[in-house]
Amino acid sequence: MGTRTSSSRRSVSTSRRNNLSRKTALARGANFHVLDRPDMRWLYVAYVKGAFDGPEGMSPQEFDGWVEATLQLASPGMAYVLTSPFDGDDRPVGLVVAFEKGHILEPHVWWFPWATPRNKIETSVKFLSSMRFTNVIAIFALKEDRKFYDHLLRYGMMHLVGTFKDWHGLGKDARVYQTRGYAVEV
Repeated sequence: MGTRTSSSRRSVSTSRRNNLSRKTALARGANFHVLDRPDMRWLYVAYVKGAFDGPEGMSPQEFDGWVEATLQLASPGMAYVLTSPFDGDDRPVGLVVAFEKGHILEPHVWWFPWATPRNKIETSVKFLSSMRFTNVIAIFALKEDRKFYDHLLRYGMMHLVGTFKDWHGLGKDARVYQTRGYAVEV
């Protein structure tokens, strides 16, 4: 608990005030785009390196079919490739599949093995800052991912809503985060 240094009756705040700047996180040019056919080669490389759970030993053609069948579960156009600048070009560093439930978007991210912590932060900030004004984004984070999402809170785009008990019947609790910025039109 903090100590009182003035005679003010206001309570002492112990919150962290060192919020991070979105401008700094976006300065290098992280981006995202809707999954397209040319991205499949990057997804296949990530699959070979163990980024996705799925049948082992698939050929590139079998993998393409598996991805298309898997993405049928998501809403059309709701699969995005996160890209980060590398040697003057944009290199894919992750895949987001977002499930749409009305105006709520629930993204699930698969990071490619070559994604650095900086890539993950910058592309997440870009995705959330771009999508938060058209959708409410609800993120469910298991214990192993909480540190990452708690760090993203410091960019001021989302807030912690609460805890979801026994998420998807896995016997694990998930923290629920929600973006700020969406306005419902009346």
